[in-house]
Amino acid sequence: MGIFLPIFTWSYVLVSTIFYLKEHRSSSFLKKRQTALILTSSFGICILAIFPIREFVGRERFPCVLTELIPFVSLGLFAFPVVVRALHYYWRIQFNRKLAKSAFAKDALASKQVQDAAAVTDTEILNQTMVELRTAKFLASKTWAYFLQLMFTLAFVVAALILSKDRLDCLGCENNEFSFYAQVVFAAILLGTAATGLRLVRKEPDPLGIKQEVKALYIIGFFGLVLNLCLESIDPADVQADGKWFWNYILVMALIGCQTVLMPLQIYNARKLVRKRRTSSLSDTASGNRRNSELDLLLDSEVGREYFKSHLVNELSIENYFFWRDVNAWKEEGCSAEGAKYIYDVYIANNSTLEINISGVMHNDIEKKIKLNQIEPSIFDEAYKTIVVLMETNAFPRFKKSSLYKQWSGTEGSDPNLNMGAALPESI
Repeated sequence: MGIFLPIFTWSYVLVSTIFYLKEHRSSSFLKKRQTALILTSSFGICILAIFPIREFVGRERFPCVLTELIPFVSLGLFAFPVVVRALHYYWRIQFNRKLAKSAFAKDALASKQVQDAAAVTDTEILNQTMVELRTAKFLASKTWAYFLQLMFTLAFVVAALILSKDRLDCLGCENNEFSFYAQVVFAAILLGTAATGLRLVRKEPDPLGIKQEVKALYIIGFFGLVLNLCLESIDPADVQADGKWFWNYILVMALIGCQTVLMPLQIYNARKLVRKRRTSSLSDTASGNRRNSELDLLLDSEVGREYFKSHLVNELSIENYFFWRDVNAWKEEGCSAEGAKYIYDVYIANNSTLEINISGVMHNDIEKKIKLNQIEPSIFDEAYKTIVVLMETNAFPRFKKSSLYKQWSGTEGSDPNLNMGAALPESI
């Protein structure tokens, strides 16, 4: 068991990672899930799986420095990325809201300046909104998430090295009491940070299932850790003392369950969404005229667009609405090369501010035409259709179940001529 469990764990992580990355290339669902942090958590699982080898080779022959390092490093690599993901998810929601707010502020300012050239107060408000937007953008960036992860992991490694500095060349040591309490303190800090992250997002919408995933990871991991510590302290029937079984195997098995939540379960969810979109696409084809869809009726309404935009902010997909809007505006204004390059820079280019999720083939085709200056009215057509289908099959069904949809229905029924400002929901 001491050698089988690590080999099984590493093989399982490797195979699931390969399938995950393969699915990630074409899945808009998986592309929004901070892949680098997920891979870091998987690597932390692999590190902890080294522990059973200690029982296989014998504790008296196992390097003491690894005995100290493995708990700290695996804790930093597996658990903290989950915390960062919860915090990053919250910051992304805030960024989406600031983005929608700034876009509305610009529209409102432009509308007022037509009527009043001295709109100084509105200009100041817009400037303040843009400062808030830049701050929110930084906090929601992958760079900030990776920086937090790097700093916390380094803190764990440095702490472990300090604790093991006197045992670099010895074998067979157990964790001393000070090391145990240090691990408890770091774990408490981690759990406190996790609780803060979950508290921040507890009332937020969860279209990507991140809240449920984070909760599942911590429940499984915490249960495995507590069960391991309890059984190891009492050692029923002296099975560990006799070398028949080692209770740290339980923690490794729990982390295998965590790996299932991290990757295979999300692959299943991504494929379920793809099947749903295909069904919707076939339905649209059979109907022969998708312009009669409820989504199109909503987007044809100025008031409806604002309510739906507010919903997309909560869905972390406001970029889809802005892309739809800007492509329509670009076509109405004559399909200029400058406008096409702007759309490419904002929505298509890798790591752009509002990068939309389209296939690699579609992305490369648009990129090639932009670089060769082969601008044509149909350059964004396939991407446009993809984004409309995404909105129709993902966000719109949930919008219909939301209070925003009920507000829009009531607003449209009572006064279809309400302006954008009056209809803007408070959540933006």
